[in-house]
Amino acid sequence: MKYSLILLFTFSGLLASAQLKQKIADEHYKNFEYSKCVLMFDELAKKCTNDKKSCDWENVRKAAYCHYNLFEMEKANHYFSILKQQNALTETDRVTYIKSLRYTQKYDESTSLIKESATKHQQNSYFTTMNSDKNNFKALFADTGYYEIEELSINSDKGDFAPAYFNQSIVYASKSKNTGFLNPTYGWDDDYYLNILQSNIVNDSVLETPKLLKNNFISRAHDGPVSFNSDGTEMVITKNTLGRKKGKEVIVLSLYFSKFVN
Repeated sequence: MKYSLILLFTFSGLLASAQLKQKIADEHYKNFEYSKCVLMFDELAKKCTNDKKSCDWENVRKAAYCHYNLFEMEKANHYFSILKQQNALTETDRVTYIKSLRYTQKYDESTSLIKESATKHQQNSYFTTMNSDKNNFKALFADTGYYEIEELSINSDKGDFAPAYFNQSIVYASKSKNTGFLNPTYGWDDDYYLNILQSNIVNDSVLETPKLLKNNFISRAHDGPVSFNSDGTEMVITKNTLGRKKGKEVIVLSLYFSKFVN
């Protein structure tokens, strides 16, 4: 009797643990916190390889999208291929899978999937257009133009983008700066939030070490990118601000207009 009770309690504990992991993973996924749940969905999806009959294919799907949004395309391809083998790809899955295959230069596989998807979903303009333009796509690789691209001294590996000229400087968005408790990492990819950096241009060729544009532009969420009017007297900045909706914290994407004051 003791052994039966022990086994019962152990099984109940394992079941409760699995249910809790599923609940936590789903909650992170709902909040776009892919870095916090990707390993959980890897584990949940792995169970499908052991027991396909009781597999929850939604976990495989979420594992695929977690890796896709973290730009881990090879792993995303792996999970999408499992869904394809099980005939479980949705119309949306196919769009994302095609993009993922192209990111990893698997063009033949993507072309095959495009053709299949165009037949299966004939009302989807993305598939039909891609399928009709497949020969034009090959022409991109026959381009004889060559360009040399060099990194600037201010480049980081943290997603620098959207440069704009302002008063002999370059202003751009980047995730390379940690602004402390006001701006911790965020759950999508566990990187810092976007901030606006400014680098002065010296002698038209040298860029100084970038600095945060202004402290009053720092928030608890993403700040940037920015754009300026022609004479540099006004700036438009994209900011994510925190708000509440139906009692829950939400992120509101807003445009702010700022005037330059001497």
